[in-house]
Amino acid sequence: MGPGTLLRVAGVGQLRAGRAADALADAGASRLVSCGFAGGLDPGLRPGEVVLAGTVICPGGETLPTDPGWQDWLAGRLEGVRRGALLSVAAPVAERAARQRLHQAHAALAVDMESAAVARVAARRGLPFAALRVVLDPAQMSLPDAALSALDPAGRLRAGRLAGSLLRSPAQVVPLLRLALYTRHAEAALRGLARKLEQGWGPS
Repeated sequence: MGPGTLLRVAGVGQLRAGRAADALADAGASRLVSCGFAGGLDPGLRPGEVVLAGTVICPGGETLPTDPGWQDWLAGRLEGVRRGALLSVAAPVAERAARQRLHQAHAALAVDMESAAVARVAARRGLPFAALRVVLDPAQMSLPDAALSALDPAGRLRAGRLAGSLLRSPAQVVPLLRLALYTRHAEAALRGLARKLEQGWGPS
């Protein structure tokens, strides 16, 4: 990260993201960005592609805009980003059919569980807001139960729960291996995103 950049790892969900955003604002942040992974809703998005949100659709249906000038600044520094709506939800969207319904209903490119909370803090604090999310799992994929049950609220893997889920349902091994490959793509893209923006995360 560049000089003067404040970073807070929130973990999973709206509550944690909102607390992290408030902590950054309290520490003197002059703008807020929600950056991390997302699930694909647009079937054309592949793992590792970057979504730059124009709007964030909140769990209750409220739509919050991102800062237009900051959007343009980011788009000018990041080749190949997809610009559009980002849907933020309260619970994971694991099934492919559910993602299809959400894409049809909201025309959003991707789905996450944190950006709405950050957007609300930014609006309350009067701070510019942006959201950059790297697609991890594509719209065509249904997540295996083990992928959800094995993570704690901070996003850490619980090996015991993963093993127990696989013992109960060994057929999950193949989709889990596929998800591991997608995760590597997404992590590499996120690191690349940080390197491109290491001199700063917004216009001066």
